[in-house]
Amino acid sequence: MTGPAALTGSSATSGASATSGASATGDGRAPDGGPGFDAAASFVMQVKRRLANEESYSRFIEILRHYHQAKSQSKRTVLLDAVLVLEVNEKVAVLFAEHPDLLAGFRAFLPDAEMVAQTDDARADERVLC
Repeated sequence: MTGPAALTGSSATSGASATSGASATGDGRAPDGGPGFDAAASFVMQVKRRLANEESYSRFIEILRHYHQAKSQSKRTVLLDAVLVLEVNEKVAVLFAEHPDLLAGFRAFLPDAEMVAQTDDARADERVLC
C-alpha cells in the first residue's frame, strides 16, 4: 500500500507503520510498486528524529491520520483521492519547509507523485505571474 495511509496507524506515534509486511513484495515494495512497510516505518522514524520539536512530529501524525480517516469514511472516487492527496501534500510541504529531503521522502509515498509535482509547478508559475 502506498500513499500517506501507508504511514498511518495506531502505532504511528511510536514510529512504526500500521501496514502489514505481508502486503509487501519480496523486494520490500508494496504490490503496487510503491514503498513497502519497512520503508514507511523507517521514514516515520527519520521524521521523528529530525523534527526537533514534538509538536511538529505530532502535527505530521495528525495530518496522516486525518487523511486516513477522510479516505476511509468517504465514497472513493479518483477526484476525491486526488484532492485528499494534494491536501496532504500541501500541509506536509508547509510542515517540512525547512527539510526538503523529508518532503521528497514523503512524496515517495504519494500514489501519484507526478500529479503532485505538476500541481506544485503550476502553483509556482501562478506566484510568478501574480
